[in-house]
Amino acid sequence: LTAISDADVRSGSPNQNQGNRMWLQAQSSGNNRVLVQFDGAAMLATVGSGTLQTAKLRLYVMSNANNWGSSGRVVNVHRMTQTWTEQGTTWNCPNDTNPFNSQSDCTPGWNMSNSSQWPFAAAATHSIVQQNNQTGWVEWNVTSDVAQILSNSATNYGWLIRKDNEGQAGQVEYGSRESLYKPELSLTVQGNNQAPQVSAGVDQTITLPSTASLVGAASDDGLPAGSVLAYMWSQVSGPGTASFNTPSSAETTVTFSLPGT
Repeated sequence: LTAISDADVRSGSPNQNQGNRMWLQAQSSGNNRVLVQFDGAAMLATVGSGTLQTAKLRLYVMSNANNWGSSGRVVNVHRMTQTWTEQGTTWNCPNDTNPFNSQSDCTPGWNMSNSSQWPFAAAATHSIVQQNNQTGWVEWNVTSDVAQILSNSATNYGWLIRKDNEGQAGQVEYGSRESLYKPELSLTVQGNNQAPQVSAGVDQTITLPSTASLVGAASDDGLPAGSVLAYMWSQVSGPGTASFNTPSSAETTVTFSLPGT
């Protein structure tokens, strides 16, 4: 899935909206943080009747300032707990009605500065280490969050990406949905285990004591993973006894003790 909303918010420009830019910036100076959201109905439709296995939030590194220290620095993803809009979100507001002036125009606002009042879960859902010279896709595991959203135990307000230690150097620009490298939510889904589809072959008429050659076929969805189809011929009805030469093979021969259907 691709993002339906994204922006970054900046403590250095607390009342300006960044929702139309082609990049999403996370850095220490000004405490820039990234917001991204995906369509909840699309999540439900993608999983359908299957079972969610993994969910990964993926951003593309378009520009790296290479100031992440010799061993890199941690970048977190947090589940948002308040609603916001792409064209109205700022450091001070979830939806500023005039996001281009120098004041907050929202009621209510939110508090990005005070950790006890953050509009996102204080505990990170997952973390990665951003490195110098790192480009291309990076991804966070948000399986637990998506599972809560699908079960309606959490509301889908999207995610926030921030440096774990915002006092340290480090600047990166990820592609926004206005760029060629849109934020992605990659879902891995396992379908529900269905019964095999089985055919015993076409109807036959023989004259005793001839044997009948049986050509059976079966197909399966491969679930559970690693499972193998097993075959077993059996007599459902009719007089006497039907004796199968190799009853555990899809193709076999059968003899009958009595005539009948």
